[in-house]
Amino acid sequence: MVIVATIDEPEQVRQIRVLAQIPGDVQWETVVMERTGDFAWSASLPDEVLTGWTVAWFVEWVNLDGDIAPIRGSGTAPRATVIRESPAPGDPAGRSSLVLSTEWVDFASDSLVDHYFVSEAMLRYRVERRNLLFVRTGVGFLDGRGTSLHGYATDASVEHQQAAYGVLELEVGGDLVGLGGGVALGRLANDESSYFGQFVSPRLRLRIGGTDDTNLELGTSWAEDVGYEGWARVAIAALPRVPITAEIGVSSLPVGEDVGVRLGGSVGYRFNPRFTLIARFSMNARTIYHVGVSGGAAIRLDW
Repeated sequence: MVIVATIDEPEQVRQIRVLAQIPGDVQWETVVMERTGDFAWSASLPDEVLTGWTVAWFVEWVNLDGDIAPIRGSGTAPRATVIRESPAPGDPAGRSSLVLSTEWVDFASDSLVDHYFVSEAMLRYRVERRNLLFVRTGVGFLDGRGTSLHGYATDASVEHQQAAYGVLELEVGGDLVGLGGGVALGRLANDESSYFGQFVSPRLRLRIGGTDDTNLELGTSWAEDVGYEGWARVAIAALPRVPITAEIGVSSLPVGEDVGVRLGGSVGYRFNPRFTLIARFSMNARTIYHVGVSGGAAIRLDW
């Protein structure tokens, strides 16, 4: 994308430059314009600012005394140019997102064994038919080891559980409030008791705020012999390229015994409208002496 500027007093020009950004970003990318005529200068915007639906830009010039003045737009009132049309509400483009995630969760960083590994692939499709907003579906795998706090105190054997499951959820509501519900169906294996069986896990979530904007989500899921989870998660969309979440939750995973508290969040970087890389982190505790840390990563694909 080429920006052109003209000025009536070229002999007074020390430099003309264009500053551009994805709307909402903090930093402006600066490009010095080249003279292409007696009164004209031009420059091509860098690819880094052309990854969104629109680009914000303005042109300023520096005279021989070093004074700066705007020519087209300004830092407080930039010009906006549409790069590509964003999907219309009825357009199938931009309706789907796939999140591939993996996380290691540890509730005891010392010699005690109380941890689990979980990996999921979750697809969300925007339906927008009547009050039905989204359909979510996916698969996951959990592998964990642990026992009760009493078991740790009495040197009871540690249980090793593995669960593979599929998920289906529906969300109804509007852009500012949504209520989701669904179920996970899976198969559980416990090495300690040689138990193999199926489980059903109801899931509920309440969203307050925009679907892909700053919002609060309250959610819960539970399954017999696997465990219970509850969370309150705030998604912060203040920086368009840097999605941030903060979360507090409770969990009795991986063996469904004592409940622990999780405090953490995530930070991502959106390379373009279709690809986002996310890092997850948390601190976890069942008691003040039973504490661990966690970490994970996720990739989000939008189309």
